[in-house]
Amino acid sequence: MSQVMISPLKLRHIRPLHRLLTRAVQTSFNYFPADYQRQVIRGNSPLRLFRSLLQPSRKVLVATSGGNIIGYAIGSVPRNGNGQLYWLYVKPDFRGQKAGAGLLSRMLELQRTQGAHEVIVVTHDYRQYYERRGFSYLRSTKIKGVDMDLLSYHLQPETVRSSGKSALWPRTVLWLLLLVTLGTGSYFAWDSSQASQPRSASPAAAPPPPAPPDERGRILAQEEPRTFTPGEATAIARQNYGPGAPPVATAVTKVVFRYRSQDTNGQPLAIYARAYLPAAPAKTPVLAFGPGTTGLTDRCAASLEQPQLANWANYESHLLMYAGQGYAVVMTDYEGMRDETRLHHYMIGELEGRAVLDSVRALRRLPLAKTRLDNANVFTAGYSQGGHAAFWADKISPRYAPEIPIKGAVGFGPVMSVKQTLADLARGATIQWFGPLVLASYSDYYPDVFGVERILQPPFAASLAADIRARCVDSFSRHWGTDPAKVYQPQFVQALRGNTLGQSFPALAAALDKNTAGDATTKSAKLINQGALDNVILPAQQTAILPLMCSRSRGPVMLREYPNVTHYDTMVKSFNDTVAWMRGLANGQKPPSSCSR
Repeated sequence: MSQVMISPLKLRHIRPLHRLLTRAVQTSFNYFPADYQRQVIRGNSPLRLFRSLLQPSRKVLVATSGGNIIGYAIGSVPRNGNGQLYWLYVKPDFRGQKAGAGLLSRMLELQRTQGAHEVIVVTHDYRQYYERRGFSYLRSTKIKGVDMDLLSYHLQPETVRSSGKSALWPRTVLWLLLLVTLGTGSYFAWDSSQASQPRSASPAAAPPPPAPPDERGRILAQEEPRTFTPGEATAIARQNYGPGAPPVATAVTKVVFRYRSQDTNGQPLAIYARAYLPAAPAKTPVLAFGPGTTGLTDRCAASLEQPQLANWANYESHLLMYAGQGYAVVMTDYEGMRDETRLHHYMIGELEGRAVLDSVRALRRLPLAKTRLDNANVFTAGYSQGGHAAFWADKISPRYAPEIPIKGAVGFGPVMSVKQTLADLARGATIQWFGPLVLASYSDYYPDVFGVERILQPPFAASLAADIRARCVDSFSRHWGTDPAKVYQPQFVQALRGNTLGQSFPALAAALDKNTAGDATTKSAKLINQGALDNVILPAQQTAILPLMCSRSRGPVMLREYPNVTHYDTMVKSFNDTVAWMRGLANGQKPPSSCSR
């Protein structure tokens, strides 16, 4: 099979592109009235496609295989910075070869470099396709009586470079040749908004509506602050870190609050967080922390932890320890926690990352904090699941929260690959509960059918929903045990051991892969602290992800493995090294790297 190539539109492409576009309208847009289909085809005649070559704001890409056009993408960047994706189409016989993803990625990059900060698309039946590629649902609309969905993609704008006279001269010559050859009347009468209409977007998409006020990070409610004296804060910090831990030198104020976030469908979320603010005279760097697994049901929210009754990690002890070192610490719950309307979607990286980033936005609005923060030094960190969230926050920050530059991302025994964590259940990892939690979450979040009865043993498959509602992390191991053969069906265990999950359970494998962390091209420094004796997140997971992180990251990547350290004491044992690493970055020092380059 020929390789698929993505390239800008050339003169030789115009007529075959028009033929393909005409077939697309007649086959993929037959939900529109016939007269409207004809209108769209006329609006994308070869002449008008040719004219698109002369418009610097118009972008046309084609996908070719064996020299033949098999797909195309057409978009624009109006002067207001709101780009539009008009068409994204691939011939049915060539779908599944990532041609559509390649066209979309290249188009978004072209629009970003031209200064777009947001790209709008309107689609009839491909909403989930775009959402899985980072678009957010805005609202529904009707075009020619057809129900459509309006979605947006947030870009990190780049300063547009001046093209200079040398770049304008060839375009001017081509323009004059066009006017001489084809005439001018129809061109100046042409409404450019009718050119190159969308693939899954509407062929007559109206200009996007004004963006609604950004509610992400808005404080919805705040509890009465509590201030710990230095002695009180030190005593709590030492519950985890022992009597030799450095004392907390200043008072620390704790605030529990609820803030606004947003899910991938554009729906508002209300999430709880708690902040710990040291009484420091100088601007305070920010540490946004993600907790480890506590459970999926509301009463398991990390903000409700009471260590004297059920110690899930005693997060207050950890947070006071970092506040004692001069950090404004904010620890979020996750989407769906303390929210009766929805389940917490465990190990969905996009939602975790959004919660972390929106907690930083909220911290900046918190009355006690907003004038005291060093916003140039923001770090994300997390333990276990929280490490997954911290690296996902770093991954999506350029498009979801470009105003929050991440200086460094830290994971303490982090889940970097959900698929690897699941596979390791058959290789000695002791968290057999991980599979049921992931299955409950993914079965609710993704439209695919994973076949829970093919994965879990009958008793656990039948009671999955009740098990999730009844338990928090402190009782998981007692219920699901440590033997994979007692929890999972034999064919599933075999697929885990043989690395054949993609062949035996392709829908699940694909969903797991979508939630890999550490594979983003970001500028931040990255630190993984891993215990050599960790039997929850096995050390091999970190050594496996390291080459990918090194190849993708623009910042240094460090993997530290601590001998004789388990999953549960990784944060304590790596504390001094982590603080030194963050301080070095804040002071402009380049940290060491585990990468060969």
